[in-house]
Amino acid sequence: MDRELGIVSAPYFEAEIIHRARDPKRGLYEIRGTVTPKGDYLVMFPDGGHYGGAGKRGEGKVNDMLAYRSSDKGKTWEGPTVAFDIDYNQHGFIPFIPKGSDHVSLRPGGKAHYH
Repeated sequence: MDRELGIVSAPYFEAEIIHRARDPKRGLYEIRGTVTPKGDYLVMFPDGGHYGGAGKRGEGKVNDMLAYRSSDKGKTWEGPTVAFDIDYNQHGFIPFIPKGSDHVSLRPGGKAHYH
């Protein structure tokens, strides 16, 4: 138990907080990460309310897909940056990097260059 971070983890596992929700009442959901072909760590997540039901409640867009990247195995992080700016709510997904590609394919839809 890491009491400072408030998480339970396996022995010899290191963790840190790289982002706090912009609105603590809405929180963060569906955090995903991957290691790019060049060895960078890429973490993406929707910050804001959960996408499910927001339209039914008349809230409209309640979140943005944010990204952080580390080029030094998690010692330092760049971000947050808006991964893609669209006019509807997002949900988590795993960034997919096709073998031999220099692009992160965002599933479903689109591509974003991660260089």
